[in-house]
This record gives sequence, structure tokens and C-alpha cells, in this order.
Amino acid sequence: FNPVRWQRRPDGTLMPIRTGKETGLGALTVAKPTPLYTRVEFNGTTGTPETPQYRFKVTREAERQAARRLPTTFSVSSVGNKNTVFLVREIRPKENPTEFVLELVEGNEVITVTREQPFARVAGYTVDLKYEPEKLSFNGKRVGDALSFGGETHKIVAITETNITVATTPNNKRTTIAYQPAR
Repeated sequence: FNPVRWQRRPDGTLMPIRTGKETGLGALTVAKPTPLYTRVEFNGTTGTPETPQYRFKVTREAERQAARRLPTTFSVSSVGNKNTVFLVREIRPKENPTEFVLELVEGNEVITVTREQPFARVAGYTVDLKYEPEKLSFNGKRVGDALSFGGETHKIVAITETNITVATTPNNKRTTIAYQPAR
């Protein structure tokens, strides 16, 4: 008679199941969350003094498609100009500007960008995960990425600074796993 349940690992060795967290989502640990930023930087002026073009470099690290994460340069010439990322609300001062008030298209957030101070905010996270029973590492995972371990497939549905939420397929049961930083 043995009150402890045993489970065979993929390598053939036996593992005792004492708490129920030795396999499955209970054994998945968050190694490190990494913030992803949205940045808007003033990149200088081009054109003539009569018709200046103000250039901004925009980086959106949290974008799902890798090509959209690359820094992109946008040029605007006056108040009211709009592109896919922002609308120009104000240019201060009118002659030789040093400050720009922009409204982000996504979320309608009003931001200020100066020559010396770019705008940056956390727009999401990637996460590094470990699954010790199978010695697996999942690095740089984003919301929407799939994880396969323990004979099941899971999808990351949310990542914050302190935890991740995964949904198990096919039943879509959600589990939140907290990040415990090393002390």
C-alpha cells in the first residue's frame, strides 16, 4: 500500500505526485516578464524653413506582427496632420518648435514629446516560462502564443507585470500563474 500517486515522465522515470502541482499548469513557472514599450521620439526637422517637416520615430514593441514592431518614421508638417499612429494637436513654439502635443490614435491618449524627452509607456509584456518536469523553456512568449507540455496545449491569454493567464484547450479553462521574483 502506497498513499502517494506516481506518474511516468516522458524520459521514463517515475515522479511522485504529492501536492498535485508537480505536473501540468501547477509546475509551470514564470522565469521573467519583460516589458514592451510604445515609444515616440522627435527625430528632427527636414524641408525648408517655409515648409518644415517634423519627423518622429515610432516603435511599437507590443505589436503582434514582427514587421510592425520595427521603428517607423512619420513626417508631419502642421497642427491637424494625422497618420496611423498619432494626430498633431499642438506645436510649441511655432518658430523652431521644441515641444509637440500629439494624440495617439489608439486609445486617444494625449502625449507630449520634446527634443530632449521622448514618450515611452509599457504597452505589454513578453514572458519567459519554465516547465521543469520535461525540462522545457519557453522564452519571449507573447499573448496569443501556444505552449505544449504535459500532453496538453495551452494558449497565453494575458500577461501583466505580476502574472500570466493561460487557457487550456479544448475546454478553455483559464489559470493564472503568479510571478515570484527572486529575492
